[in-house]
Parts: sequence; structure tokens; C-alpha cells
Amino acid sequence: MRWRLLQLALLTVLMCNAVMAGGEEALVNIDVVLDPPYLVEQLRMELTKPTSTLRFNLSGYTDRVELALASTGEYLVEGRVEGNFTVFEFTSPVSKVDVVFVFKNVTISGRLVVLELPLLLAPLDVAANYTVLVHELPSEPNIVNSTVSLGKGFSEDWRHYLRGNGTAEPGSLGLARLYTYLIDPS
Repeated sequence: MRWRLLQLALLTVLMCNAVMAGGEEALVNIDVVLDPPYLVEQLRMELTKPTSTLRFNLSGYTDRVELALASTGEYLVEGRVEGNFTVFEFTSPVSKVDVVFVFKNVTISGRLVVLELPLLLAPLDVAANYTVLVHELPSEPNIVNSTVSLGKGFSEDWRHYLRGNGTAEPGSLGLARLYTYLIDPS
């Protein structure tokens, strides 16, 4: 009887460890600000395991990246394009890192502002729990299509904004296409 209890206890511990290991997702907070003609996308990342290399899937958008920088808090690393990916290599493993991408993905025609948002939901080698905030939009946005669930809102701090959260598979690239209008200053 004791042996069976010990086996059951050991099995329970092993199952708990397997469940916990399966839930090892990075935490990614994505903050996107419109600064015409640019989109500034900042990712604050907490990784479950330290890494010396981060890769992001930018399929179809590598030619629109104006700047890609990562900060460890101690030093900056410039990203480099390799095919459809942007790669950051650190001198030592990191578990917390801030990454900034500047995209030239804004088209302005008269008062109409058209935005195509590539949302870097998870680095290539790890799944992620993400939150997205797109703010400083000049008027209420109209979403044409989006692969990420985004809700609209307004606040004094963020003006018009879009917000969402979810989980993403490794290397996930979300996309939101939307338009908004410049406010007439008169």
C-alpha cells in the first residue's frame, strides 16, 4: 500500500512538472505608437530561459524596418536582417530585454491615415503570452482586418487606442490593417 502511495505521489509530481514546463511562455508587452510616417513598436520581454540570440519573423516586412534595436539595460544591440527574420545577438544570455522596431508603414492621403501593423507577438524560439496597445491614434480607428483580436477605446493618456492580449506560437507575426483620420486643427 505504501509503495502505491509513493508511486502515486511521484506520478503527481512528474505530471505537475510536465504541466509547468509546457506553460513556459515568454511575457511580451507590445506598445505601438503612431508617429507619421512611422510606427514605433516597443516590445518589453521577459523570457523563461536566458538566451544569447533573439529572432523575430518579419515575413513581408523586412524592407519596411527603419531601425531595430534591443536594450538589455546595460548595452544596445542592433538587429540585422537574415532573410525574413530580424536577429539580435547578445554578448551574454539575457532573460529581460526591450526591443524597438521602427517601421515605415504609414500612408497619408489628405486626412486619411492608413496603417499596416506587423505585430511581433513572439520570438522565433519561444511561445508567448502577449498584450498589445496601439495608441496615439488621431481619431477612432477603423479596423479593415486583423489576425489579432483588438478592442477600441479612448483615454486622456492614450487618446484613441486599440488593445488586445492572447497567446502566440513561437515566431508568430500578427497583422492589423486599419485606417484613421487626421483631426482638422480648426
